[in-house]
Parts: sequence; C-alpha cells; structure tokens
Amino acid sequence: MGLGCLKMVINQNIKLNIDEKYFSSVLSDDEIKFLEDTEFVKELKTEINSIESCLNKIPNFTDIVLIGFGGSSLGTKAIYDSLKNLYELKKIIFIDNLDDEIFYQSIAEIDKNKALFLFVSKSGNTYEVISLLNHMLKEGFKKDRFHFITQPIPSQLEKFGIKNNIAITNVNENLGGRYSVLSISTFLPLELIGCDWYKIKESALNFYNSEKENSFKICSSLINFYMNNYQNGKNISCFMPYTSRLSSFSEWIMQLFGESLGKKNLGGYPVALTPINYLGPKDQHSQLQLVLDGPPDKTMTFFRVNKNEGLNKYSNIEQRATAQALNEVNVPYIEIELDELDESSLGIIFIIYEIVVSVIGLKLGVNPFDQPAVELIKKKIK
Repeated sequence: MGLGCLKMVINQNIKLNIDEKYFSSVLSDDEIKFLEDTEFVKELKTEINSIESCLNKIPNFTDIVLIGFGGSSLGTKAIYDSLKNLYELKKIIFIDNLDDEIFYQSIAEIDKNKALFLFVSKSGNTYEVISLLNHMLKEGFKKDRFHFITQPIPSQLEKFGIKNNIAITNVNENLGGRYSVLSISTFLPLELIGCDWYKIKESALNFYNSEKENSFKICSSLINFYMNNYQNGKNISCFMPYTSRLSSFSEWIMQLFGESLGKKNLGGYPVALTPINYLGPKDQHSQLQLVLDGPPDKTMTFFRVNKNEGLNKYSNIEQRATAQALNEVNVPYIEIELDELDESSLGIIFIIYEIVVSVIGLKLGVNPFDQPAVELIKKKIK
C-alpha cells in the first residue's frame, strides 16, 4: 500500500485504509444503472413484510438445524458466527455437507422431536438437500418439524412440501443464492434466533443510498484495487480477518468471488480473481511465507476489529506487523477497520462486496450472477 495511504471513512465505525492511487474515480452512469437493475439491489430496496406470517407457520422448538449448501447457508452462518457471542442468540446447527459422522455428531444432543429443521434451497432441487431430506425421513424424523425455504415454482422440495402439508417460505426466484444474504432466506433464521436482522438490512440500504449519491466512490476505490492489480498479474485475492468471528464471512467472500468471477468471458477466455481465505494470526505460521516470498501474484485484504483489550491487542499488533512486512516486499494490500463488529457493520461489508464483485464481473465481461460450469456437475449426478 505504501506511503500514499488514505484512510477513507465508510461510516462512523468502519474505515478503509487504501493507497490513494486507487481513490481516483467513480462508477460510470452505465455501471450505476447496471447496479440499479441487479436483483440483489432490488431485493435490498424491497420491504420484507412476510416474516410475521412465516413465524405463524413454525411450531415451537428447542433447537434449530439449518440444512443448506453454498449461498443457502454461508451468509446466515457468517452473520451467526459474527454475532453469537455478542448477544444471547439461540443456537443454530448448520448441516452443510454430506457426511454421516458429522451429521450425527451435530444432532447428537438435540431432541429431534422438538427441534426445527430448516431446509434451504433456492432451486428446490439441490441434490445434497434432497438427499438429506430423504435420509432423515428414512431415519424417522417427523415431517411436522420441517420448514422449507425455496422459490415458488415447481421443484422437488416444493412438491414434497405441498403434498405433505409442510410450511414453505418463498424466496425471490431471480435472486442467486450467493447474493441472497440480505434477503428473507437469511432473515427468517435470524429472526428465529433473536437477531435484529432489520439493523443489518437497514445499514446496508443506507450505505447503498449514500454511495449512490456519491457515485460509489468507496466501492470504486475497492474495484480499482482488485482490477488494477489483476491487470498487473495479481490474480489471487487473499482475505485475512484477524478475528475468528469473521472466519465464516471470509468463506462467504470466497464463494462470491469464485462463483461470480471464475468463468469464461464474452470472448471465451477464462478469467478469475481467485479467492483464498486466511485467518490471522494463525495462518501467519502456515501461509504467509507463500504470500511474502512466493510468486508475486497476490493481493491481501485485511479485516481488523479495533478492540485492544486482552488477547485482541496482541492480534492487532500482529496484523499491523504483517501489513508492514507486505509493504516491504511490495504485496498490495488494503485494510478494513471495524470499530464494532455488529449488525450495522455487517450489513455494510456485505453490500460493499456484492457491489464490488458484480461490477468487477461487468468489467471482466462475465455474468457475475450465473454458474454455468457448476451446472455441468449437476447434470452428471445420477
């Protein structure tokens, strides 16, 4: 980043440290129109009035088990892991893989006759979700403990739900899973555990409107950082929070970057900003040798919570030292500082990266909202 560092104020609790050379432009009118037409922005601007009616369909429960894959669970898990120790939230057990041992370990201590099982699949045909549903039925799980979150068009999940009188919460069929973190598919589980999801949505919308008034100057600087370095051969984007509370957020970013940008462009040429997820300071002892001394093909994005009590003080000392080391060997980096890791800051960093990744996709000549190669795998599954 170097001596030209600027500290940009995102809001009163969030700062962006970035080289001033990236802070020189705004989004064009066409790019702003592109954003305004995206489904995730339309969803953000839409009032959610159906939560209450959804709650009326849900029985009393002692535990929540969320069964979902990719974008159907990563956003919810990112928020839950960030806030669960800040508030007395009810526990969510996430089932996000097909693994017998992990499945039974995860539910070992719950009463399956009193738990609520949320099956989340935008398409309603996700192979893993349907496989788990069928497996659980064979194992004697009761259908009256199930709740489906899916789109309102015919699918395996929807048909099964209607046939068996299972309550269904409908989601926007035009909104891709990895862009659905600020929608009802995430907000319903958060409501059930006592999380104030409205603060997340409100802060994201307020930030979006503020950015739009300023032609997206903050997001544009981040887009410039990733794009300029990509064009200079740095096509690997490393993300390194220095708090375990943001570890799942980094997993969400990995999907957003990987699935949105890793594909062939309009000319048929494969492009990508390959995301890598680190966790500081732990991964200083396993991966920073590669970043500091390996091929010069990487950028680094740090996330730091400015809490200097207890062990956090030492973690932040290490983050600053790592940034200085990267600067010394000319690895480009930015720092996103959070004074508070709460609902407001989460809403903002989620919408920032949805904006940044979608506009990068536009600039790369790819559709940031599809995943055509993943569909190939689905066709191969018998």
